[in-house]
Amino acid sequence: MAIVLCANNHYYDDKKNSVCPYCEKMFSGETQRPEDNLNEQLTSYIDPIEFDDDVQLTEGYGEEVSEFDRTIGIFTVETPNRLTAGWFVCVSGEEKGKSYPIFSGRNFAGRSLEMDIVLSEDEMISREKHFSVVFDPKSRNFFLLPGTGHTYVGGEPISSERILQEGDVIQAGQSEYMFIPFCKEGRDWN
Repeated sequence: MAIVLCANNHYYDDKKNSVCPYCEKMFSGETQRPEDNLNEQLTSYIDPIEFDDDVQLTEGYGEEVSEFDRTIGIFTVETPNRLTAGWFVCVSGEEKGKSYPIFSGRNFAGRSLEMDIVLSEDEMISREKHFSVVFDPKSRNFFLLPGTGHTYVGGEPISSERILQEGDVIQAGQSEYMFIPFCKEGRDWN
């Protein structure tokens, strides 16, 4: 098998095509071709030890490629491992049954995807910073702090920080969330 490099720096298989298929497609609608000689070629041979004939070459630019033959790049952002200190579980509302991890430090809650606790389905919850929860690893306490929206614990509105207890029900918007700690007396990540 010979891989050929045309004058326009396109690689192609000369056994399948007599001239560069990319240049053919690129200039097929034009009446005049470029000055480059399309027959001028540089041939590169692939060592059979390094290449398996059963493996197909990746199709080039401009050719149709089936969905299953495409190479798709994956971009990931490495984030530090945030240790789960507890959870909210939605006990009533649009997302009933869904759980939300609470991490060490401050966690903002709201509908925006940029929040630590994303409560996206309840339109009555503020987009950003409806309330926040802070886990202090030293004291092993969870603090609920008011934000931009109305928040209640046990039916009582919160206007300043409040220590959360296991089983407390937080109402925000039209939903209720039960608080369940993981880190507590005798159990933490230290």
